[in-house]
Amino acid sequence: LDSAHNYGKSGRSEKLIGTLMPARRKDVLIQTKVSDRDPDVWWSMLETSLKRLNVDYVDTLLIHQLGRDNDLAKLERKGGVLEQLYKAREQKLARWIGFSSHTDGTTAAKFIRRHDIDAVQMAINVATDGPYDFGHEERALPAAVEKGIGIIAMKVMGQDNIANKYDEFDAATCLR
Repeated sequence: LDSAHNYGKSGRSEKLIGTLMPARRKDVLIQTKVSDRDPDVWWSMLETSLKRLNVDYVDTLLIHQLGRDNDLAKLERKGGVLEQLYKAREQKLARWIGFSSHTDGTTAAKFIRRHDIDAVQMAINVATDGPYDFGHEERALPAAVEKGIGIIAMKVMGQDNIANKYDEFDAATCLR
């Protein structure tokens, strides 16, 4: 189950998942994402997410929406969010850690190569060289494969702008 601290009004996505967890925790993998770049706020949001999800830990915890190089620099600052992410893994609040990237495959590849992470969630779909191609396939995907980290594809339907809009790209093809 994939969610994020800011999905839905007042964390509705995490709250809905949390209603299932007392009975279903052992049956699912939970991923959530935290987007703030202030380390204290980020940690507070993580604690809130765990409460909403009604769990002691998540399987995968991601820094949400890595932007361009200036955002990477913020994350890498001493005492910054990246250190909080490592702390969450050390404290067993997350089994696996990483980041999500919507917009810049070059910056995502830098993050992958520089840091000890377990997974990356990236925008990747059949529309390479199209309006939804941000260089993930050409840059970030090879870096993730090279390091042997988990790869989570998102936007595989191109925000509903690809699947079933073109004869050759039905939903099954987009997923494959």
